[in-house]
Amino acid sequence: MNKENFIVILDNSHGITTAGHHSPLLPKEKYKNSNLTFLYEYEFSRTIVEGLEEELVNRNIEYEILSPEIRDVELLTRANRLQTLVYNAKQEDKECILISVHLNICPGDLKWQDTFYGWCVSSPIKNEANDKLINCFNEAAKEVLSKYNKVILTDDDINEIAWFNNYKMFGKADIPFILTANFYMDNLNEVDFLLSEEGKRAIIDIHIKGIEKYINSK
Repeated sequence: MNKENFIVILDNSHGITTAGHHSPLLPKEKYKNSNLTFLYEYEFSRTIVEGLEEELVNRNIEYEILSPEIRDVELLTRANRLQTLVYNAKQEDKECILISVHLNICPGDLKWQDTFYGWCVSSPIKNEANDKLINCFNEAAKEVLSKYNKVILTDDDINEIAWFNNYKMFGKADIPFILTANFYMDNLNEVDFLLSEEGKRAIIDIHIKGIEKYINSK
């Protein structure tokens, strides 16, 4: 597919007003030279989306931001916005994909743990188009994360992540869509990676490589 006929829709996921979507308190001894106290999901996802915006502009790939607000935007509102964006794109004979950027967290009390870890991508709706987009992102993740000794979770692992199912309403837009869960914000080793410039760059690279692989496969 010609990339001029393609639109990438980026979803920032949660907002500053979403309760509980942050890491446990960062250890003072490790971050004593930093003003950081928590890793906030809303802040991290927007950092990644901003980095993706720059990469997409450099590649002349059209994009839209589904939820540019810093506050939380409820899922139904985002789903309605998505349908409008897709409808307008179809009037111009353009194809869309949606990528929603998240961090993961294990259920239960908010505390540091090392039982759950890994990067993953999936979609709450299983079909050929979503599977193709998932495969492109998994390939990209393997390329980018190989030198960091990071785990990439399988689809069987991801099926156990219940919050993915909340996003089924995005399926009404009838476009390929995925959610990326970019490591666990309650796993200190993974948080250290995510807060590093190298870690942020790696997450951006996974997403832009995954997007390019999908476009090139059409």
